[in-house]
Amino acid sequence: MNWLLETFGYLTQVILLVSYAMETKSRWWTAAFAIGCFLAGVYAMLAHAWPFAASEVFWLVGAWIKFRAQTRMLTKYQRATAIPLYEGSAPDAFGKN
Repeated sequence: MNWLLETFGYLTQVILLVSYAMETKSRWWTAAFAIGCFLAGVYAMLAHAWPFAASEVFWLVGAWIKFRAQTRMLTKYQRATAIPLYEGSAPDAFGKN
């Protein structure tokens, strides 16, 4: 059973490393990093490493806040650059038709 926990820890660290390195490519890598933080926290609790589990909670919250901010920023950009279906169907970026 100990090898299973150790393998889970290694896989969690690989997820964290890859997603942290790729975080600037897409907001989904930020979400993957948040999931990796959650998995690392689970691993730390299973290994009875409580300080590590507590620090992973902070990393998880930070990654989730960053993901939400990236999502909100993308949504604003999509609304500002939306192409109307036909002329006059939606206001432009300045609120004019």
